Amino acid sequence: MVAAGRAFAVAITELNLAAEFTDHGYATDIVADLNAEAADVENAEGNQGGALQEQGGATASLPGLLKQGRLAVQCVDTIIKNRFRNDAAVLGAWKIASHVESTGGGGEEPPAPEPPAEG
Repeated sequence: MVAAGRAFAVAITELNLAAEFTDHGYATDIVADLNAEAADVENAEGNQGGALQEQGGATASLPGLLKQGRLAVQCVDTIIKNRFRNDAAVLGAWKIASHVESTGGGGEEPPAPEPPAEG
């Protein structure tokens, strides 16, 4: 998520799309917000080695950050596809940059391994 957020910020800057977000009702600086969210996620990941209470708080914030990330991808996707509909190179690069795979972190613990057989 950190790399994807920062990649979106770079893409928005390089393609001069910040004004598109403002035109579509995004009230603040999208690039600064994406970088701040990436830093928040990075800090949350780095702090997970701390106390259980801190770990629980950092983990609890991830679903909200993930939802914001998905919404940002959808918004950027719409803008990119509309603005660059006749530019196959940009659309191809965007398709690669915006592809995020789930690691399957559905919250379930994997089953415990079987103890070795005595023999």
